[in-house]
Amino acid sequence: MWLARVTFGIFTRRVANLAIGLLTVAMAIAGCGSASKDNNQSPATPPASARDGGSHPANVDGGGEPDAAADPVFDGGEPNIGPTRIYDTSAESFEAETTVAVSAQGDVVVAWMADTSAGSRLGYAVSRDRGSTWGAPELVSPSTASRLVGDPALVATSSGAFMLVWIDYLENDTYEENLFAAKLAPSDRAFGNRATIADRGSYDKPWIVSAANGTADETLIVAYGFGTTDESGIAVARSADGRTWSRVVVARDTDDENYNFARPCTTPSGDRIYLAYLRMNASDRVDDVRLARSDDHGASWPATASVSVPIAGESLALDDAACAITGGDVWVSYGVSRDWSIDLSPRLSAVELARSSNQGRTFDRRLSLRNADPGIAYMHPQIVADGLGALHVLYYEGHAASLRDGHMRRAEIPAGGDALVEHVALDEGLVMERGREVPNWLGDYFGVAWSRGSLFTAYAQNADGSSHVAFARARTQATR
Repeated sequence: MWLARVTFGIFTRRVANLAIGLLTVAMAIAGCGSASKDNNQSPATPPASARDGGSHPANVDGGGEPDAAADPVFDGGEPNIGPTRIYDTSAESFEAETTVAVSAQGDVVVAWMADTSAGSRLGYAVSRDRGSTWGAPELVSPSTASRLVGDPALVATSSGAFMLVWIDYLENDTYEENLFAAKLAPSDRAFGNRATIADRGSYDKPWIVSAANGTADETLIVAYGFGTTDESGIAVARSADGRTWSRVVVARDTDDENYNFARPCTTPSGDRIYLAYLRMNASDRVDDVRLARSDDHGASWPATASVSVPIAGESLALDDAACAITGGDVWVSYGVSRDWSIDLSPRLSAVELARSSNQGRTFDRRLSLRNADPGIAYMHPQIVADGLGALHVLYYEGHAASLRDGHMRRAEIPAGGDALVEHVALDEGLVMERGREVPNWLGDYFGVAWSRGSLFTAYAQNADGSSHVAFARARTQATR
């Protein structure tokens, strides 16, 4: 039961490292020059469609930026940035699995999985001016020379510090993995000593949020898949300082049901935490997307507060679900696809968005991001709320990997709005590569954050044949 799920859980890291082992990597760090993309120009794209409550069509505006005619300086003088390469080793290696966080003080950290001649390592870079310039990239090494690292995730805390979590593992030992965390203080140039969240098990896809921002009882929350020789499922770890962690199990696997890919989101006050995750059958086919709720900072997760999100009959993809909170509503995103494969990153026929206006008990509004061209697919959608009521969706969009027509796009449900608005692409000329064993792999996720009127994203840009870390900052209509 667990071994089947763990095999997939560690599969993405280990297949990637198979490719890493075959590559000769030159760790020459390029400067912070801009990539040759104009994010204000984009080929015309057929309009998407949306559906209300699973039955009534709703329109999606396929137009450009709502503020395209406005002054190019927005939010007190902050222009768009990028796409900019902030890390680029060589044409013979790649980076993927990006994550980004922004502090209230204006610092930005981007982290990623990096190839080196020794295997998988974590890289990161720091900006002290909201992404305008970047310091030299640094590497996070594994706990011993024989181990590998992967699945990084970042969050900014109310103090201006950053927390990084990741998995440290042996290539061929399922139950000897560690889940680590480290802190980058506002005045520091590098992450400090690692702290152990969990050890001597098998772990997958950690995600971290900070609950109760701006208050004395701020709590760090890490959700992840776990497995030991005794049990497996989804767990949440909690910490007040990033050093000492306690754990609670949210969902335990059974002979017929496996749970994984858990991703948390929190209300601004941090008093309520939600968890979006996948339920799979014994064949690792996704048969449900679930939303759980905790009303005590993640200390308990009542089974009665876990509900099913999709409409019956949807063909659910083996791709991360996510949640975000806008005002009093909670949104859940997930992918649908009939192109199932355990060996390839999922290719989505649509991105589904479900809204709950009663604290995750039922869902009263549904929208679909779906292109009129059936050949267009989506990969790895990410959602983020802007704190002022709007929901932003970022995603890869394009045809098959053989064509270089992929885009990094964004869409938005404006505050008080009831439909998706698609925007001009942030990047273009990308390849919708699904294979995890090739150097232009897009990874299984990328990073998104919002701060003071701008979206921040770090993603794998593979237009030149290898994936490297790109960064973009884009204005939104809302600011504060």
